[in-house]
Formats: sequence, C-alpha cells, structure tokens
Amino acid sequence: MAKRGRPVIAGQMKVLQGNFRKDRDSHGPEVEISVPECPKDAPDVVRIAWKKIGPLLAKQGMLSSCDQAPLFAYLDSYTKFKMVSASMDSLAAMIDTTPNGHKQMSAGMILRKQLWKEVMEAGKEFGHTPASRSGMKASGQKQMDFGGFEDL
Repeated sequence: MAKRGRPVIAGQMKVLQGNFRKDRDSHGPEVEISVPECPKDAPDVVRIAWKKIGPLLAKQGMLSSCDQAPLFAYLDSYTKFKMVSASMDSLAAMIDTTPNGHKQMSAGMILRKQLWKEVMEAGKEFGHTPASRSGMKASGQKQMDFGGFEDL
C-alpha cells in the first residue's frame, strides 16, 4: 500500500485559515456561495437537516451550489446515525451473543460505529468539528501583514 501525503486543502479553506499564498495556491474555480438544491428524492429527515445546516454553512462561506453530493452524503449519514442510535435503547440492543455463547457488538452497533465515522469524516470537510475549525479565521480577520516578507 502506497503512503499518502497530506490531504489537499481547498484554496478557500486556506483563506479562512489565513495561510493562503498567491504564489503557491489558487482559489480554484470561482463558485457562488449558496445552498444547493436538496435532491428531490431525499428522505424527509435529510430535507429537515438540509434546511437547518445548509444556510449555516453558506453563511460561513463553506457551501456552494456545486456541493450538493457531499452535503447530501454528510446529512444522510448523520440522519441514519441518529435513527440507529435511537433504536439502541438498552445495553441488550448493543450486544449479541454468538451460538458459542460469546458476547460481541451487535450488528446495529457496528452500523452505528460506521455511520459515525462517515459523519465525522464528512463533517471535517464542512468545519463541523472543533479541530477542523481551529485553523479557521473569523470572517472579520485579515491575513497577517508580514511587512513584505511574504514575497520572499
């Protein structure tokens, strides 16, 4: 298996983090900051989350009309995670017993764990974790003035 380098960071994210450099980075293609249309076949729970989360992300400059698929994947995993979690109402629902009498994590808990992993990974793309937000600047902040040293 080949080693992977650091993940690519979008130009807009670098601007928000305050480490964008004109000589190395580009903003990529210019996209309009907006909430993409929710897919017509999206479940109602995803539509509700879309109406709540979409405008927040757009207001932060983290969402454009071309982000429909990643936003749908994020919200679909999130709403399914909530449904699976709601079904795990007792410890007995979290544990299965094998035919040999061994205890193991139930299929529902394995599904819940995988969905949570998907939610956290997708959430990082939208700045939904404290760690992913820690490097971002507030919208009123400007890039630090390096007194001409940025051109070196």
